[in-house]
Amino acid sequence: MKKIIFFNLWHGPNIDDLTEGSNSWYLKNYEKEFDQVIHFSLIGKQNKNVSNGNTSFVINTTGNNKIDLIISPLKLLFFILKSKPSKIATYDQVWLWWLIFPLKLVTNYKVCLIPMTYPDQMHELTKQSISGILPIWLEKKLIHLGYKMCDIIITSSNLGNYINWLKANTTINKKLKILTAIPESVVFPSFTKKMNEISNQNIRRHDSGKLKLIYVGRLQKEKKVKDLILSLKIVNAKYPNTELTIIGSGPEQELLINLIKEYGLENNTKLLGYIPNENLPEYLLSSDIFVSPLTGCSFREAAFCGLPIVAYNLDWIKGFLTHKVNFYGVEKSDCKQLAQGIIEVYESEKLREKLSVNITKFAKDNWSESALDLNYNLT
Repeated sequence: MKKIIFFNLWHGPNIDDLTEGSNSWYLKNYEKEFDQVIHFSLIGKQNKNVSNGNTSFVINTTGNNKIDLIISPLKLLFFILKSKPSKIATYDQVWLWWLIFPLKLVTNYKVCLIPMTYPDQMHELTKQSISGILPIWLEKKLIHLGYKMCDIIITSSNLGNYINWLKANTTINKKLKILTAIPESVVFPSFTKKMNEISNQNIRRHDSGKLKLIYVGRLQKEKKVKDLILSLKIVNAKYPNTELTIIGSGPEQELLINLIKEYGLENNTKLLGYIPNENLPEYLLSSDIFVSPLTGCSFREAAFCGLPIVAYNLDWIKGFLTHKVNFYGVEKSDCKQLAQGIIEVYESEKLREKLSVNITKFAKDNWSESALDLNYNLT
């Protein structure tokens, strides 16, 4: 039996189920190559297991994060020795070195890293470590140690600028394997199915006299979510009927609420919290512009819906998309320039149409399920 285990220290937000509309549905794609797919988490508030077909979440926690961090390498080792997987993979960069130390010491298992975040970019944007525990200088050294200890590093060409920073690191480049697409990088079938159903109902934009903006993503400092409200304040001064819908949850929510109250934007904003992936199309398709200070999956989903996108030209999209061709790229992380981009796109029907047509084609070419490699071959 071919079995793959994905392990992470944290199981992450909103991925504690395996329904078709959940954020964890991408794991089911690995069933095309493996008979059994297990996502094993070592820290989390919930201590429950969830299964769907041949894919399952296994969460092993004590409820005490410090204790779990200390004993996580042993928990991982024992779980792998018991499960006897064919392949082992992780997304965890910060604690990878610690998690796999005993595994590398006493077994011959090879560990595959699939990096989905750009640590240097996050350090630069937040001015703090990803772990929130370690100083940045030490965290960088330990991340590098994790790169050295793993055996292969996987990415895909449809993840844009990730390839460039992975290649630029000599330690990573020697172990790097680039696929066309990986399950983590494509838009879920439940999303596209719902999108097509709603599109057939001919939902029209610009029919309410409002400028409808939308953001979907985690409300965390590195996502620059504060800039959403600061730019809304500027846009709303010119177009008082502007409406910003924010979908997502995270530690920055209280900050956003306070800013909204401070600038008197209560009637112009909607904070909807987490919404399942399959329900997002109805919100995206009824909006005018997708605003993206720094987003991942939701950027691709907005593109599939043909939304004109105004985004900071940072992180994975930098050099991957083209300004005023398939998105409006704001070169500096500056809320004033973000607001100016929103206004320019809104005021030009010709530009909106161009961005919409081109980003839709780009999304279908790069982020559809058909782009997936038939064999991920994580070796």
